[in-house]
Order: sequence, then structure tokens, then C-alpha cells
Amino acid sequence: MGYKVTIRDSWNDKERLLQTANSDVLRLSGDPAVSLDVESIPSFDFAITPGHKEYSNIAALTSLVKVYKPNGAILFEGRVLKPEESMSSSGEVGKSVTCEGLLAFLHDSYQNWGEYHDMSPKDFLQKLIDVHNGQVDDYKKMTLGTVDVTNSTDNVYRYKRYLRRNQ
Repeated sequence: MGYKVTIRDSWNDKERLLQTANSDVLRLSGDPAVSLDVESIPSFDFAITPGHKEYSNIAALTSLVKVYKPNGAILFEGRVLKPEESMSSSGEVGKSVTCEGLLAFLHDSYQNWGEYHDMSPKDFLQKLIDVHNGQVDDYKKMTLGTVDVTNSTDNVYRYKRYLRRNQ
């Protein structure tokens, strides 16, 4: 993977290099992979060895990672979900790291049960986003984008179930 990968400890911290295309020192081990499946939250998996200067700086749910394409565009942005240390049968120590995309911030809030009438799809989605935004730190807040979905009448009944991520 010849992409640039950065890490930071919090939203406003400066990015530090995990990997660059032109360095043998700043390299992730194994086969780093970004998954951009349309039906799930994007993810990024990589492995890192203790010799890497950032090895000890990777923390669950607080470290933020970005993967940049060679043209500088962001391919992936998210947080470390869980780093797992391991040792191979030959005695090699390392850490496998799974990251989840920023969309996963929606798991950090909960939606109470509700019944909604006389609302457009856009208004209903905005209501969900407003509930989320009222429960999370500023950097986890979402903004509703363009909503092209319409229905012939806005008197459709909508329901939301109580959902909360098991942590």
C-alpha cells in the first residue's frame, strides 16, 4: 500500500506519519487494507511492529487515522476501534489495528423510541441527526447533506426503535 497514513491523538491534534510511500522507516507491516463497502461503515485494518515510533501511541476510540491517496485525496478517515497485541509462534511481537470510519460516531448516541407523522424524509432524517448531535462532543456532530428522497405525501408514519451499541 503506497498510501500516506497519519495518526493523531485527538480531533485537534497535529497529524503524525504512520506510513509514507517513500520511506522504509515509516511503514506499516502486513497488508494494510481499506474497506469501503456501500452497505457498512468504512474500515481500515493494519499491522504495526514495536520498532515503529508510533507503536505505543495507538489507543482505542481516541486515536484518529487518515489514509491519503497518492494524489492527496482522503481515502479513509476514522478512529481506532481496537488494537490487539499478539506474538507469533516464532516470537515476533506486533499489533493488529482495526479502525472504523467517522460514520461510526452515530454509535456514540442513542435514539429513543418515537413515532412521527406528517414529516418529509428530509425532516425525519434531520430529527435523527439533531438527537445524535445533542448527545455527542462537537467533533462527532453530523450535518445532513442533500436529501433527494421524496414521497407523494408527508403523512407517512415513521417509527424509530431504541438502539444503542453494546460496548
